Amino acid sequence: MWILRAFGAGARIVCTYRYRQPLFGNEQYHKGLVETDGVMYRLGLNWPWVTHAIMGPFGVLLLLGLRCVPFSYLAITAALAGLGQEFEDAARVHGASRMQAMRLVVPILAPAIASALAIGFAESISDFGVAATLAYNSNFSLATYQLYAAIGNFPPSFPLAAGMAWLLVAAVAIPLALQARVSVDAGDAMRIGRGWLDHEWSSTLLPPAAAGWDWAGFNLDDGSALTAFRIRSKGRDGPDGARFAYASLRAPGGAAHTFPASEVAFEPLQSWTSPRTRAVYPVAQRIRVGSRQFETRPLMPDQELDARASSAIAYWEGASELLEDGRVVGRGYLELTGYAGRPPG
Repeated sequence: MWILRAFGAGARIVCTYRYRQPLFGNEQYHKGLVETDGVMYRLGLNWPWVTHAIMGPFGVLLLLGLRCVPFSYLAITAALAGLGQEFEDAARVHGASRMQAMRLVVPILAPAIASALAIGFAESISDFGVAATLAYNSNFSLATYQLYAAIGNFPPSFPLAAGMAWLLVAAVAIPLALQARVSVDAGDAMRIGRGWLDHEWSSTLLPPAAAGWDWAGFNLDDGSALTAFRIRSKGRDGPDGARFAYASLRAPGGAAHTFPASEVAFEPLQSWTSPRTRAVYPVAQRIRVGSRQFETRPLMPDQELDARASSAIAYWEGASELLEDGRVVGRGYLELTGYAGRPPG
């Protein structure tokens, strides 16, 4: 159930493992229902046509399809919840039938439907349990089992295994490519880019007298990287309001040079007031690191994360550009906490 909740919350990848569950348990349960001397046979429901259906291509497709239902349900219902009732109501007010209203709503749900199909396809093609049990016993061979058999039998056929592996890679690349496409002005456009992985150790080490922190992490165009932060004292602003400060500048392919607190300073340049929390964030700052002086510039002012309903915190964390001597020299993130209340911990 937690896997479904993770996907429902927007997760794209979930890692899991089996715990105290027989190998290929789901597939063996279905097989045990209909095979000779199985559950249905013992209950007097000896229907050969059911056994042939389940232990054949129909059973393989049925089981794989049933396993995809939860993922498809979550993807489409989440889109329906965000869509609201307004589109269908407007169509019905103007005399559209229920079927005509569906013709209006379905294209809007097309990205969610495509995501559900892509998830189902990836889930089905990665399943080895069905391939090794129902499909194998019904002589309905699947590519995953063909790959296993090619290297598991003696003598192994590595050329066949390599061919099947490339076939599976190519098949998986299709849903991955579909996932990378987004709808833009009634058309499709490929979107690629860089992501940011943020590791926060803890907020519990924040001193009681501290209000929050300003943190900056930037990758420079010359291959170097800058990290700088300060922990602010309560009721004090400006460069002298820091209880602790630190910075490191890593040269391209080289070691990082660290700077003590006396050589690190933050100075607000531009503020933005949140319409939700009324917090005032210094979204653009001048950062002095040793003899060098940088300025941050947000890609957009409103990058506040309001998580008060879940983690009881609201803070500003946004993509920003890094400038030096008036020109852009890098890109990264600026994080500002404690302006809408002290971080919990």
